[in-house]
Amino acid sequence: MTRPSSSAVGTRDLQLPSHVLPRAPRAVRAVRAVLAVAVTTTVLASPALLPPASSASPLGTDAQTVAAQSKVAAKVKMGAAAKDQAAFDAFDREAGTFEARRTYNSTLPSSFMKSLARTDVAAGRISYWSFRPDPKTFAKDKPAQKKLKAFLATIPKGHQTVVVALHEPEDEIRAHKFTLKQWADTNNAVGRIVRATHRPELRHGICLMGPWTFDSRSPYYGYNWKKVLNFKYVDVVGIDPYKFRNTDPSLERMLTVANSGSGKTKNPSTMAKLSSWGKPVALMEFGVSATDRYTGEPITDEVRARWITDAAAWMSSWNSSHKVPIESASYFQLHPGGPYLTGKAVEALDAVTKD
Repeated sequence: MTRPSSSAVGTRDLQLPSHVLPRAPRAVRAVRAVLAVAVTTTVLASPALLPPASSASPLGTDAQTVAAQSKVAAKVKMGAAAKDQAAFDAFDREAGTFEARRTYNSTLPSSFMKSLARTDVAAGRISYWSFRPDPKTFAKDKPAQKKLKAFLATIPKGHQTVVVALHEPEDEIRAHKFTLKQWADTNNAVGRIVRATHRPELRHGICLMGPWTFDSRSPYYGYNWKKVLNFKYVDVVGIDPYKFRNTDPSLERMLTVANSGSGKTKNPSTMAKLSSWGKPVALMEFGVSATDRYTGEPITDEVRARWITDAAAWMSSWNSSHKVPIESASYFQLHPGGPYLTGKAVEALDAVTKD
């Protein structure tokens, strides 16, 4: 969603080897490039839900992470996704009122109130805001870092904001547009800058593609995120799962069973891998397509409604039984034919929102 020249929609499909995964149509990639609003279901954990300092997780949870989480209610917070503010507002009337939103600016605005997240402040929504610093230079670019510091200083006091740099980097790393280390160095720098604000309402997050990233058939499977990223400066770990086909499994299965839900190998499931990093997990995008990408057959509103309802129930169940919680699930309301909710599917999201 955050890259103006590349999209992960095709390569993160489920249960297929990478060489048979098609890229999304150009129109879809273009819309994803400018998308500025996302649906967000947020569950922020109390410190009791997080691994203790002596946990088997080597990464642990630092004091500012715990403080930020403890200041946000544990209630699930729902938001909406659309290509622009008008579409967001319309969806908010259909299935809201939403309490969180994810937005994206390709370049750093001069102030938060000039960013696409600006309306979140008056609405009292949590902002999941992402931007695109230059991954080849940011880690050593002092003027660029100074601009980010100045931007963060303009975020109104008390406004809950998660800052994400270079959302979904896998495609671009594979295409040699930048390296895994350059992505990590950029995020390490962003994380240090966010931490230096000493404002627990501001957090640093990363976001990877989806279950395909941790699938042993994927070209991204060998990327060693933990080796290059300093998790001391990461507060939230994101992932973007989708149901693109009638045969794709439930959200629970695709995230808790190895290899995108196929269960054919012994490698860790997506949630097992993410949980091992010791940080709250955010589904920064998720959705269910209205049309099967491969057969062209419809995925009915009834099927999509059940998928959403079951997903919400599973996330609640997960948080009641695991130390590392699912913090958010951001619905991507893209366009008709894509993960665009209509009819009973809208009603299902509305019911989850009001639950």
